Amino acid sequence: MRISLSQLLTRWFLVFALLPAAVLGYASYRYTLATAEHFSSQILQVVCQKEAEVVARWLSAAADRAREEAEGAALGEAPTGPELLSVHRKIAGCRSLAFAGSSGRIVVVPASGAPAPREEIARAVAALRRSGRPRFFLLDPIQRGIQLVFPVGTGFLWADFDARPLEALLRPVLVGTAAAGPPSESLFDKLFRFHFGYRPQLPEPGAIRSYLLAEQGALGAGASSLNAETAKLIKKQEPAPVTYTDQRGEKVLAAGKLLPDSDFVLVVEAQKSEIARGVSSQGFNMVFLAVFLVLMLSLPLSTLVTRRITEPLRRLAGEARKIADGEFGRRIENDCPGEIGLLADTFNEMSLRLKDSYARLKEMAYNDELTGVCNRRFLLERAREELARAQRTGRSLSVVMVDMDNFKTINDTFSHSCGDTVLREVAGVLKKTARASDVVGRYGGDEFVVVLPETGKEGALSFCERVLAALQGRSFDGGRVRAMVSMGVSAWEPERGPAVDLDRQLNRLLQEADDALLEAKRSGRGRALLHDQA
Repeated sequence: MRISLSQLLTRWFLVFALLPAAVLGYASYRYTLATAEHFSSQILQVVCQKEAEVVARWLSAAADRAREEAEGAALGEAPTGPELLSVHRKIAGCRSLAFAGSSGRIVVVPASGAPAPREEIARAVAALRRSGRPRFFLLDPIQRGIQLVFPVGTGFLWADFDARPLEALLRPVLVGTAAAGPPSESLFDKLFRFHFGYRPQLPEPGAIRSYLLAEQGALGAGASSLNAETAKLIKKQEPAPVTYTDQRGEKVLAAGKLLPDSDFVLVVEAQKSEIARGVSSQGFNMVFLAVFLVLMLSLPLSTLVTRRITEPLRRLAGEARKIADGEFGRRIENDCPGEIGLLADTFNEMSLRLKDSYARLKEMAYNDELTGVCNRRFLLERAREELARAQRTGRSLSVVMVDMDNFKTINDTFSHSCGDTVLREVAGVLKKTARASDVVGRYGGDEFVVVLPETGKEGALSFCERVLAALQGRSFDGGRVRAMVSMGVSAWEPERGPAVDLDRQLNRLLQEADDALLEAKRSGRGRALLHDQA
């Protein structure tokens, strides 16, 4: 049994429905996971920016306090220990203070019970000179401190601040705690509700870590001991988020912000497993839902697809049948892409070519090849139609028979090619003189017939006079040949009454015109005679 194209496409669609359903479900899960990571990275960047502003304000405030007290004390080129101690007591949060003179002498007010960090002071001064900045901060992850160095007079003032108050500020979370009241719906929640209809589970409060990172180490609650290569990576890609593997082998998504006047960055990070935890819990449900929906929609969708493919083919078949019935030149509205559209374009081109070929064949069948006027068969057909219309409307109709004078002599004297030229020229004169509604045709040999609708005897004779005037004195074939015509005119008037047989009436008119033509030739040629005058 033969299977139609629609049935075949439907079966194949049902067979392969499960595979795309599974692929769609998995792709949806992957897209959701990627979207969650994207939004999480955006959130991390926002949190990092806000935390960086907080840290920058803290550092700027500490530097302003130290500079204000140092300038107020008017420290000289070589301040004494008591002078530095007085300044140290006025700077809040300062654990240790030192002055490095231009000669290399260092005066230190160390923290209680701690040795004087002369090597660290020298490194800080060297870092400030390399940076070319008015002040510079360094990170001390071991002592959990922030070191500041800036020029004072001809030397440099070095201060070590306790970083524990700053660490207390580095505790960002994505979701509010119960103690802070019910959390408001964030932009993250709204976007997920709009795209997927549910809110994925975000990392728990505290799962987002924030700390200061330098090549010497990290400072902050929950910071891992990251190495110098990781710090360089974050500095290189800042402010874009980075992904790396921490010391525990966990994939981490982080955003960093390089802080001004320092060699460290503020890092906000979260483990990818925490980000994907809520999405992964929905993965199986999404795949199952996609498979179920595709299977439920496969039948109507397959019907739609098969109709989309087969309907243009049906239209093509219908148009082909119409062309086979003779309706050449038909076009199909082509709104289909791909091969079907190409087939429709080819069909339209074929239809136009058939129309042109039919028009050429029709012209060859109706027109005389030599002169370009109607041939005998088409002439008689048109003459019969005009006679019938004249009798139906009660209007006059005239027939003019035209014959070349001495045409045989022209052929014998100047060759048949010259005779053909004369025939074409005379036919052109007849067409130019005739109206658009008149019918000009070659009756045979060197004879032409002109049918003049709605024209009586006087009008027909006037037409003949214009033709004779156009040919009078006219030469052909480069001036070697002169030719003239004789014409006979017959007319049908309403007084004759309708003819019972149109063919007989037409033959009678042609015969009367021919008789008048013969009389015109006998009476001297180059003239026109009416049948009543013959």
